[in-house]
Amino acid sequence: MKITRFEAERVHGYLNFDIKFFPGVTFLIGINGSGKTTVLKLILGLVSPSYVFLSKIEYSFCRVSLYDDQNKEIIIIEASRNGGKLLLSIKKGKNLYIKNDIEIDSFYNKIQTLEERTNEFESLEVTSIIQSLSTPKFLGLDRRIREGSVIDTDNSIKDKELIKRLYLDKFHSNHRGKSLHDLLQTRSLDISLNEVETLIISYIDKIKSKQIKTSENFRQVILQDAFKYLEYGPQNRSILSPESRPVFLKKQEILNNAINDLGLSYLEGSVNIFFEHIYKLLEKTHEVVNINRNDNPKNETNKNTPFPAEQLDILIEFLYNSSKLQQIDTIIKFSQQYQEEINKLREPLQRLESIVTNFLSEGKKKLIIDKDGELTVELPNGTRTDLGDLSSGEKQIIIMVAHLIFEEDQKPSGVFIIDEPELSLHLAWQELFVDSIMEASPKTQFILATHSPAIIAKTSMQKFCQDLSYSNFNK
Repeated sequence: MKITRFEAERVHGYLNFDIKFFPGVTFLIGINGSGKTTVLKLILGLVSPSYVFLSKIEYSFCRVSLYDDQNKEIIIIEASRNGGKLLLSIKKGKNLYIKNDIEIDSFYNKIQTLEERTNEFESLEVTSIIQSLSTPKFLGLDRRIREGSVIDTDNSIKDKELIKRLYLDKFHSNHRGKSLHDLLQTRSLDISLNEVETLIISYIDKIKSKQIKTSENFRQVILQDAFKYLEYGPQNRSILSPESRPVFLKKQEILNNAINDLGLSYLEGSVNIFFEHIYKLLEKTHEVVNINRNDNPKNETNKNTPFPAEQLDILIEFLYNSSKLQQIDTIIKFSQQYQEEINKLREPLQRLESIVTNFLSEGKKKLIIDKDGELTVELPNGTRTDLGDLSSGEKQIIIMVAHLIFEEDQKPSGVFIIDEPELSLHLAWQELFVDSIMEASPKTQFILATHSPAIIAKTSMQKFCQDLSYSNFNK
């Protein structure tokens, strides 16, 4: 889903908008008061949808056009206000058109809590249809990432209780002198970090489930291979030649790595014992070859000459173990396929480490994600600290990049809306920001409202700017 256009009239009584959005990134720029944040809220009000945003902002009408790239159709969501009524409609393709209205004034008088208001709003047919669409993620000024109806419910009594707790925090020795706004932002960032950690642990569990399934497949492969009929051919003669030792050393290393990756490390001892016997067998084979060469330099065959018992034993031992050596090749091939799958699953985690570390490297820090999904930061002195000890800017980067990467994994064609991305980011980080988020999620559409020249410093980015002050103040 992509946002293609936003139109609105008489926003706050005097602002008009007709904004076209680019499929990759669009920057909303303009002077203070040009309506950047208001535009974002109205877009979210339409596509979430949000009763709070649509009912509290003044406008005569607003409309957003979307393109559904899966169903190849245009979707238009529109809201208008006429007296005490809010009218919300959706047109989807050629066949679907739904429109509902709400009495705003009586709605507020009749229902006392925001939670009850939003519940009734969500019961509307048009709301249900809009909620079934792919919903943008929104990073607001409080640095919480929200999606869908959470935008409304986060303004419920739960946030009032949060503010009460923050007032109590002001009297804690660690928070004396901090403003309520600073405490609210710190608490919001910590909540978002917890969400990120949960997101990553959930993803690690997905990888572990895949490992369990693959280990079971591995056992089945071994069992099936045990009944596979093997034909003897010329290629088998060289399996236990003296020159094979370096090959087997490499196979032993690969096999041990494979069984550890498959979660079968208890087999490593058996593998090592097996190869110790193979190396001894190689030495015996080498001795037999030398004896035969010395006794029969012309390699002549005499059918009446009995085969020495010791050499016969070595031959039988060779035949007995050659099938196991071929099984090892099967295991190695299977483990390589498995490792490719696991590497593909771990790629989002590696991308998160790489992108975040690119920001942290100026302070000689590094993001570490361990095998269980725990996130820590390696400090310049080599020690590690948890994410709670990071600055607000460092936390913000981790939160944004993590959501982008794992959103890409789940919904590969989404929309991410960010209000003032430059908050808490120093100049060098602002210059890195756009390239980094596009690397984190290359298929996502980004809509950024910004005051910062550094965010759009690259000449290549300036063509994606939409100046809201131009249409309203430069006439």
